[in-house]
Amino acid sequence: MNKKATTQIAIVLITLMTLILCGAALFSFLTGKSLDKKMTDAKFIENVYLREEQISLFVYEVARDALKKSAPFNIDKFKTDFKAEINQYGTKLIKPEDSFYKDTKETYKYIYQVRAIVDADDKNTYLVEQKGDYINIIFKNFEIDEAISVNLKNETITVQYIHDINVQVPLKDV
Repeated sequence: MNKKATTQIAIVLITLMTLILCGAALFSFLTGKSLDKKMTDAKFIENVYLREEQISLFVYEVARDALKKSAPFNIDKFKTDFKAEINQYGTKLIKPEDSFYKDTKETYKYIYQVRAIVDADDKNTYLVEQKGDYINIIFKNFEIDEAISVNLKNETITVQYIHDINVQVPLKDV
């Protein structure tokens, strides 16, 4: 057999195997079970972001009160005052009659989670640092779960959102 014919047969075989492989992959994707859920309702993400903002507001308010108590500013005194303030602050900030906190029970769940993180004082999940004229309070990998009921099949979908919450408090405002 000549060399030209061997090359042509090899090209035909490679092309044929490529077509068979692409066909098998296409068949697999079309007939296989796949997750085909689309989030068409903004409530999924909206509620999670709202909860994150409520937590940030809570931490910001607590930090401002702790800054007032720790004047003149000292980072170690601030950490102590912040921890003490956060353990008693939930009752001052959230009242059942507040229109902004209609879902008080869910908000308290996350406030207790923040309190537990601050009490544990683990550097892997909670960090307080001074950067210039700001204090950064960071909660690493903070988990927010929101359950949304879907009316079509009476299913409940839970959105699990894990994100760093970073609250910046300016020193000059206090």
